[in-house]
Amino acid sequence: MAIIADLIDADTDAIIELGCGYGINLFRLMRLLKDQKFRWFGAEYTESGRSLCAKLADLDGSEPMDVPFIDHAAPDLGFMADVEKPLVFTCHSIEQVSIIPNNYFSILARAAPGVRGVHLEPFGFQADPSAPNSPTHRNFMHDQGWNLNFFSCLKLAEEKGDIRIEHVEIEKYDTTPNNPTSLAVWISTV
Repeated sequence: MAIIADLIDADTDAIIELGCGYGINLFRLMRLLKDQKFRWFGAEYTESGRSLCAKLADLDGSEPMDVPFIDHAAPDLGFMADVEKPLVFTCHSIEQVSIIPNNYFSILARAAPGVRGVHLEPFGFQADPSAPNSPTHRNFMHDQGWNLNFFSCLKLAEEKGDIRIEHVEIEKYDTTPNNPTSLAVWISTV
């Protein structure tokens, strides 16, 4: 989670994970950033994940956390209406949605002023078919019925002028050759 923490700006007012499961990444960030104050959001698709995340946040008690519903296939980000400079991140949650909407990143970029997006997702084979693990990775994702359009949607949002991609690192973490993690960082330009 240090990579996420390093991308937080001085004026960031909210940390939002989309597809947080039971919130482990957010709780790790809270510990890492214990002297900084943010609004915390753990958005999750499953009722069980939202319920457990809310219970753990209550038990922890260090920071209040909102735990709204999110569906990557049809994102409704109304819960972000009153934040100004959020850092929005995903960590292996988009991977399980076979096709996200073409305007997915444009929706994220327009959800609040000053959005910064950080994605630790397995999209390397989409961005660079010649990357070391691409053939195995592509076959794995196809066999699982997992995401095949993350990178094209990211590039489309940049082409439309809704985001500026700041950094892409293919196969940043490749401990699992059939599903290595790549990194994408962007900022809203709308």
